[in-house]
Amino acid sequence: MARILVVDDDAEQLNLRRMILERRGHDVAVAGNRAGALALLGEFNPRCVLMDLRLPTAGEGLALIREIKAASPEAEIYVLSGWPQDIEGRSEQSMATEVFTKPVKTERLLRALARLGALAAAFLLTAGAYAAGPVKFKVSGAGSEVVASISIAAPGADWGQKGREGVLARILVNGKPRGHAWVFGEARGAPVNVFLGRLPAGEHTLSVEPVKSESANLPLATQAVQVTEIPPSDPRYQAVANAPVIIARADTLGRFSDVPMLAYYEQVQGALRYTVIFSNEDGGTSTRDLMARWGRTTDIEFVYQITPATGATLIQAKGHKEIPYSGAYEGKHPFLEVSTLNNMVAPGNAPAGKLDFRLLPEPAALTGSRETVMDRHGWTYAVASKELAREDKLRKFGEANGENISDPRNYLVAELNSAPESAGVQVIVKLKSGGVRYASARGMVENYVTRPGWIRLATELPPGTRIEDIAGLLLDCVVTPDTKERKGARDGSCGLDGPGRLMMMGPDYAPARWRAFRAQGRWLNGTLAELELLP
Repeated sequence: MARILVVDDDAEQLNLRRMILERRGHDVAVAGNRAGALALLGEFNPRCVLMDLRLPTAGEGLALIREIKAASPEAEIYVLSGWPQDIEGRSEQSMATEVFTKPVKTERLLRALARLGALAAAFLLTAGAYAAGPVKFKVSGAGSEVVASISIAAPGADWGQKGREGVLARILVNGKPRGHAWVFGEARGAPVNVFLGRLPAGEHTLSVEPVKSESANLPLATQAVQVTEIPPSDPRYQAVANAPVIIARADTLGRFSDVPMLAYYEQVQGALRYTVIFSNEDGGTSTRDLMARWGRTTDIEFVYQITPATGATLIQAKGHKEIPYSGAYEGKHPFLEVSTLNNMVAPGNAPAGKLDFRLLPEPAALTGSRETVMDRHGWTYAVASKELAREDKLRKFGEANGENISDPRNYLVAELNSAPESAGVQVIVKLKSGGVRYASARGMVENYVTRPGWIRLATELPPGTRIEDIAGLLLDCVVTPDTKERKGARDGSCGLDGPGRLMMMGPDYAPARWRAFRAQGRWLNGTLAELELLP
């Protein structure tokens, strides 16, 4: 059972959807307008919002999407629209889990909601300091993959405070270890989603316990466990059955550092491509360069790819080399051991005595940058930022201190679809107060971004700057030849394929309001192009 808020200004459609969802066993609340939906957010605390976009105008619907994400960052938003152009290309599109063009069949909506485990049977634990006993569940088919969504919290946890960082939970099936999961205070009790693999048909138990040697001295509170059986006939089966088991890097043990937070997968030309988001990286790209070139301080790494039809595999090994996987499996799940300071992986074996993470990968049909997966889980920004503070990787604004950065909330993040030709770009920010202009590359030619496609860049601004204080945005285009040999292209050009957007983190580190911008045409290297900021 899931809590679902349905929003539509058509009373007939509203009641019809409520009836269908309630018959499926869900707890449903309804609202006929934006104001009614906002009033229910805090009171009802929905896991999912199913909403029409025009309420009755698209502006009302777009505003509601932003407000839902601000108030309940973990809520999934499914949008129905007869005019998809109302949301296409706008920042609100990436805030939505999925946008459906009306008319949409009920079966398709229900399949989408099933990704949340919303159509599975729920097995609940009574809330308390710690669950007293295991949860019983049944598996009907031996060939099925089993996944679990565990609502768990570590009261008092703060990833930025030594001695209070968080709790590492060990998941046990039938009393035997079946993976681990980090419990972050910053996640505010958002469910931890894991795969348990294949289990024999029949009755089983699931329980959770803290790994005391890897945890802060904090209580572990497990409120609910929802177990879902995914048979081979389910469209999600292949993505779950082939998901990798990630074995923690040995030097991260006991450090609350560089930990795996989320996993997602993409479908690319018949292949399933899995990526893991780590809280940071101890080697490779410095914190300063991560912000300049990627607009975040997490480490987002492709780890595994498989083509189910042929069995062909790839992993990202040391030196960013993509090589076939040659290690052991549990069922179809490969064991990948994080082996480098920048979170590359190596073929592994059954993780006896090691910390293994079986993060259930969420589907990602990326229409923007990879960081949009983080946007869905705003708490990931808080974990990454607090890890920097705890590890003394922050400095004061305006100071020079190696590869350190200032508070990540000082940075304006620009997302743009770049199309360079033998060139690189940086973003330059003008403030309404005038005076100094601020550049993302900070004078370092290697921090101009040359890769095409969706990119994010971060520009450091004075503390207290708000997105409303931005007066203008410039795109700086330069040729970036080999700085040692002065070889390569001597001319180039830059352009943007479509509109982009800007954001700054709020007080809680999660992305606050987004603001769109656009530009047209191409520019030769050595030019500064003014980008048009939209309301």
